Amino acid sequence: MSHSNKTLLYRQSIEDKVYSSIAAYEIDGYGKAEFAEHGSRTSGTFRRAYTMMPFEYMEKTSKDFDWSFYPVTETEGIKEIINKFIVNFDKFREEGKGLYIYSKAKGSGKTLLSCVLANELLERKSINIKFITVLDFIEMTKKGFKSDKAVEDMENIRNATVLILDDIGVQMSKEWVDSVLYRLINHRASNKLVTIFTSNIKAENLKIDDRITQRIEKMTIPLYLPEVSVRKQLTEQENNNFLSNITCSLES
Repeated sequence: MSHSNKTLLYRQSIEDKVYSSIAAYEIDGYGKAEFAEHGSRTSGTFRRAYTMMPFEYMEKTSKDFDWSFYPVTETEGIKEIINKFIVNFDKFREEGKGLYIYSKAKGSGKTLLSCVLANELLERKSINIKFITVLDFIEMTKKGFKSDKAVEDMENIRNATVLILDDIGVQMSKEWVDSVLYRLINHRASNKLVTIFTSNIKAENLKIDDRITQRIEKMTIPLYLPEVSVRKQLTEQENNNFLSNITCSLES
């Protein structure tokens, strides 16, 4: 039942895994009514499910980012920027400042770090965050917007409080690609919306329209991860553990 005019009488918090409170309303033409309200609607867990980030990273937080893979001498400045971004996010948001996470090494942890930052913010702030690879975003625009859902999805990406644009620089260099990226990035820069980029290429070396590069440089703080392939090291560890377990089984 939908009622356009209702007045909140009170809201009482409750301990429940699904609901967070009981709210009472005075509804015109109906009277008093109580509703159990979903806490998940504003919780970090609920909002995280709508970020579109890779499933494997949805629950990752700062404790899951293993800095031991990197040389200690190369991580102090990085950690300082990350801490400032999380703790002082309101100031970053006010200025529309995001991050440009860069490392030439594939599998260095850029995407994981961007998702860790998103999850940390979602636990602290009632904001909306979207994640999309640049190639997927371009593919969305190529397919066009033939439904209300497609239009809504695009608007949610364009206007997200924080947008993670993953793997910028890998897309094909075409004029229409530049046009698509320019419209998105210029919109976010003009409206001071926080954007986190990940890339294997320095912003200044991106093979895209200079106008886009200039906006990216202005709207982000560069954060260069050490040239370490964490993915390769993890794969080696998994293989070694696998072989070690097999050896133990044979011996027993």
